[in-house]
Amino acid sequence: MAWHGRVRPRAGSLPHIAYETRDYQVTLALIEAGLGISLVPASVLGHASRAGIAFRPVEGITLARAIYLVHRKRPAALVTDIKTMITDLNPG
Repeated sequence: MAWHGRVRPRAGSLPHIAYETRDYQVTLALIEAGLGISLVPASVLGHASRAGIAFRPVEGITLARAIYLVHRKRPAALVTDIKTMITDLNPG
C-alpha cells in the first residue's frame, strides 16, 4: 500500500494523485508547472536549480534519509495540510 493509502483524510485535504513518476527531474518539472507537490530526497537538491519552486526540509519526523517538501513559490493551503499529514505518520 502506498503511503497516501494510510493517510487519514482531513476536511478538504485528501490529495488527488494524478501523476506518479520515479524520475525526480520529471517530478520537479510537474511542480514547476503547478501540477502538484512532492517529497524528494536531499540528494536531488544538488542538481535542482529552479527559480519557480521552493524546497523546504520536513522536520519533526525521523526518516531513513533527508527529504524535502517541494512546491511552487506561492504554496497553496494543501502544502501545510500535506506537511501535517506526513508529520502525523510518524509513529514516534
